[in-house]
Amino acid sequence: MRFLKCLGVLCALFVLPARLALAESAQIVLVLAERGSATEGLESDLLGALRGQLRELQVNVLIARAAREPLDVAAHRARQIAARERALGVIWLETSQGLSVFLYDAKGHLYVREADSDGSTASQSESLAIILRSAVAAMLEGESVGMSEIQLPRPEAVPSRKETDLAPAAALTPQRDEISHVRAGASYVGTVFVRGAPWQHGLAVVLSLHPRGSPLFLGSSYTFFSRLGLESGGTAVRLARHPFELFAGARLRMRWLELDARGALSADYLERSTTRVSSGWSATPDSARWLWALSARAGATVPFSKRWFGVLTVGADYLVRPFSHSVSAQPGGSEALSSVLRVRPRAELGLLISAW
Repeated sequence: MRFLKCLGVLCALFVLPARLALAESAQIVLVLAERGSATEGLESDLLGALRGQLRELQVNVLIARAAREPLDVAAHRARQIAARERALGVIWLETSQGLSVFLYDAKGHLYVREADSDGSTASQSESLAIILRSAVAAMLEGESVGMSEIQLPRPEAVPSRKETDLAPAAALTPQRDEISHVRAGASYVGTVFVRGAPWQHGLAVVLSLHPRGSPLFLGSSYTFFSRLGLESGGTAVRLARHPFELFAGARLRMRWLELDARGALSADYLERSTTRVSSGWSATPDSARWLWALSARAGATVPFSKRWFGVLTVGADYLVRPFSHSVSAQPGGSEALSSVLRVRPRAELGLLISAW
């Protein structure tokens, strides 16, 4: 019964954060002109610069392509895209009279900012990206946007267009540059393995995969533990652990933090040897066995830079089949020396690097 309850908790930890992450993911749409247009180079540079700026805010960038249209029609199209994609806003450029960037937010406001049309496309795109980053940050904080607002025409004055008319021109492409897809690193691991024994310390090597556009992740790890010595009444036993682990979970990405819930299946190859026995007792033969455990954990990841991350996880391991270590008396019988905990606390603190 306890095993079924633990399994149910693990399933809940997988499903709930995934739904939350999908619901809370912030994104913005950049509408590009049709291929071959005069602004194609500038828009391409702006896309890269904007993704770099908004990455720090944990905001994804989607792209759409559409022909340039009058402002009222473009605003109507932006409203439909924002509603359909549940985006914070929609951005597009206008170069008919100088260089202007437009931002339509999900609340129905349209903003514009004039930009310097001189200089290279790289400098122009970087300047626009900084302006837009400030505007998006203000939208996230619920503050006023530092751009000029344009009064939109009444809805009845906008030409009626079907949603299907906009779909081919506004085919959205997901952001291609997640913060990382593959992470590798090392972590300190602390746990209590045997009842009455001190806290055991180890070093884990970790590799995790984060599929593009998904809140789910999976990975594996191996932990190096020093040998654990147990003594009681003149008898001493030494344990050597070799735990391998597969884990999976879901993350909730926020501006400067990732929260996650994960479950794990571990296989721990345990070697036992008796190093000393009391007078009148005989040592049981050296032995080895596999220990299987299920784990439930909660974690937090903080990005220090584009490639380096700090991670903290806490939780508990549930041993499927616990057992005791014992020594044998000469005439027969045995005496328990120690017992492995069925539920073990676990804490992990580490540093990861984005490998790709």
